[in-house]
Parts: sequence; structure tokens; C-alpha cells
Amino acid sequence: MSATSGKAASAWRRAKAHVDTRQPHYTNDNFQFEGSIAHALRSAASHIDLEFGRLFSHWQLTYQQWVILMSLRVKRTATHTDLARSHSYDAGSLSRVIDDLFRRGLVVRERSGDDRRLVLLHLTPEGDELLKQVLPHVVAAWNAILGEFGSSDFRVPGRSLWRLAPGLTTVSQVGASN
Repeated sequence: MSATSGKAASAWRRAKAHVDTRQPHYTNDNFQFEGSIAHALRSAASHIDLEFGRLFSHWQLTYQQWVILMSLRVKRTATHTDLARSHSYDAGSLSRVIDDLFRRGLVVRERSGDDRRLVLLHLTPEGDELLKQVLPHVVAAWNAILGEFGSSDFRVPGRSLWRLAPGLTTVSQVGASN
């Protein structure tokens, strides 16, 4: 065994043996749903859907449609399954969203050259133009929402939420083990 791999193995054993001594954030006695992170996240998500839905209505868009269009703008191409997974959307409702975007000429469907079973979605020039019209309004809205936040106030919650997301995948495992 090389010195490098020996050090790595030693570090792994130390990390594995480390026991987290932090106390749990919630207990059965102190948990209140209204004061929980889950409630705050759900409330924020509901307000985002509602308020941005109102903003997007000027362009006959929903928040979900906006998310799909922006994803296609960044990714350039995606499958229905990719979009459903990456945004945790129900496949059936996402199909209706994509059908509507297709009818409006904002996205196109194309069979994959490598695998004819795959249907790839692309943003059309009309879809891209619509995003160019809407984006300044979205940016202005978010800047108004975050107006009282300093730079660290702005960065910390985002980093914390990205750290929280992987832990959510353990919920079913914890519940099943109790």
C-alpha cells in the first residue's frame, strides 16, 4: 500500500468513526409545524407560485411553464423525464405543460438520432424571445423581494437550502426505521 493510499484509508477510518455530538434541532417536545423550516419553505413556495403566477399571466405563462422554458434555455435540450426529475414535477401534469408550450410554438419536439425512443425538447426562437421579454421583470421582482437583504443575508439561505436538499432524500429511510 502506498503512503498516499494509507493516509487516505486512515482519514476514512477517522471520518467513519467520528460521531456527531450535535443535539437534534427538533425534539418531540419542541417541534411546532408553524415554526418549522418545512412550513417556512412550503409557505415561501406557495407565495412564489402565486405571485410569480400573477406576474407571468401578462404573457399567458404559469410558473411551471416559466421553469421549463428557463431549463431548456440553459440546457438547450432535455427529455420529458429529465425535466420531471430535475424539477420534481408529476409526469402527467408536465405533459400538459409541454403540450401547451408546443402548441404556442415555444418548444419543439425532436426524435433523438441516437435513440429513436427518446423525444428531445428544445426552446424555439419564439420561446427564447419570450424569455428575453419576461426575464427583466423576473429580475426586478426578485430584487424587490430581496431588497432588504444584505449580501451575506442573500447568500447564506441559498447555500443552506442546497445543503438541505440531499438530506430530504433520507426522510423515508428515517421514517421506516422508527
